[in-house]
Amino acid sequence: QWANQPEELSRQNYVINLCFPSVEIKLPSLLFYRPQVRIEPRPARIDDPGSGLEARASLLKDTINTFLDRRDVGFKPETSLALKEAFPRFAVVEVGYTGDFIDNPNAGKPVLKEDKETPLTDTEGKQILEPGRMPTSESIYVKRIPAKQWRVPSVSKNELERNDWCGYYEWHYLEDLKRNPNYKNTGGLKPTGQLQKRYAVQTDDEEPKKQRDMVKVWKLWDLRTRNRYIFVEGGEKFLLERPFGFLPFADLKFHEIWDQWYPLPPMFNWISPQNELNETREMQRVHRKRFYRRYGKLA
Repeated sequence: QWANQPEELSRQNYVINLCFPSVEIKLPSLLFYRPQVRIEPRPARIDDPGSGLEARASLLKDTINTFLDRRDVGFKPETSLALKEAFPRFAVVEVGYTGDFIDNPNAGKPVLKEDKETPLTDTEGKQILEPGRMPTSESIYVKRIPAKQWRVPSVSKNELERNDWCGYYEWHYLEDLKRNPNYKNTGGLKPTGQLQKRYAVQTDDEEPKKQRDMVKVWKLWDLRTRNRYIFVEGGEKFLLERPFGFLPFADLKFHEIWDQWYPLPPMFNWISPQNELNETREMQRVHRKRFYRRYGKLA
């Protein structure tokens, strides 16, 4: 409010915030404290003999609900922030997998059954071999992508999967990138991040001390070639180039705009009535102060 006036005057003006209570009223009907997932098989496939769809659906439901309740997954806090951001902008959430792997000493050998002698085979009768690497710890994660860091093409479509590409950027410590075994071409990188002047530590010569140990990393998903790219802004080579099977993003947009991905935020239409109300109440307050009687006649 009162963005065009000096800061010392804007703090004294009348402000009635209509956006905040409007969002708080809508949140209880959109976000639940402990959501529960229900998975049901298609009725046409339940009658197939030996399908076991009921048991598989029940197992999937219990597995997903277990992950949603885990604190390290971050489902509740990340989706809560994303839902609130959908009112002034839009919401994007990434669902991914992370894990720590070690080299498997039995790589290439057949996987044995419980008797430790008979090799395990697949449906085609082929032996199942030990993988080259084994996970020591693995989990899924839910991460909110800030709207200011999200990008889609300038010529975009309403559905995210129909665009040519999408992605976002993050700031990472350069030493973390170099320690990641999945990244390559990190040798010639130099940190480019720095603090803003108002946040930097002042030295004796009044020059701000710059933060020079972070880089801006872009993560893009090419939906035409189905390849994922990770690179540092200003770098000459990709840190990672790998195909992907599915797009790990879920977006929330309340009001679509024809033939483009970026939506019309609900709060856009709340600003003008709020400005009108505050300007009217501010004029009334100025009028009361101007015509307030400070002196009276003696009897």
